[in-house]
Amino acid sequence: MFAALTYYDNVSTVNISNDFLMKNYHHGNLKEELTACAVKICESEGYANLSIRKLAKESNVSQTAPYRHFETKEHLYAEVAKIGFIELQKTVSKGKTFIDKGKEYLNFGLKKQNLYDLMFDKVVEDFSDYPDLLDAANKTAEDLQRSFAEFSGIEDEHEINIKSFTMHFCIKNTHRFSIMFMALLKRQQLVCTVFMKCLKRANLRCPLSM
Repeated sequence: MFAALTYYDNVSTVNISNDFLMKNYHHGNLKEELTACAVKICESEGYANLSIRKLAKESNVSQTAPYRHFETKEHLYAEVAKIGFIELQKTVSKGKTFIDKGKEYLNFGLKKQNLYDLMFDKVVEDFSDYPDLLDAANKTAEDLQRSFAEFSGIEDEHEINIKSFTMHFCIKNTHRFSIMFMALLKRQQLVCTVFMKCLKRANLRCPLSM
């Protein structure tokens, strides 16, 4: 038995899946575009609000399209974290001395707090499961380590490894302290603003009489 075919003059009707259309529309750059969108979501809303479903919606692709590139949410997190480490490496490399690099490191964390949190909150359990992520993270650490070796004058490699790791730990904790301090300042500013408004209203309603 053959299916009946109907031909129309000057008309070509073809049913193509949405995934096929998106794949060809993006000309093979869909993964890069999805990753860029994921980074933006993470930076603006935090990694807790980043999901494959939300990524598909924000990227205007089908719900199944991102799964061709990110099997799980952790795969997506790993790709975003990789971009974060690449950006951190570029930022840190601007510094000429170890102190300058440390400042750049802290500035990156303060400016891109949500992305920084994804990179260092152990959201991705094992970096070795994602070679590209591990490589990006190691390049940043190696840059800081070389700079620390020059700064400290230490020649023993084992001692450099231990002390540079300690310094890296201190920088990360300094960042977290800075975030807490800034949050406290904002809270105090808010309290002061509310307090001043209350004083203003009180003065307007209950003027002092001599």
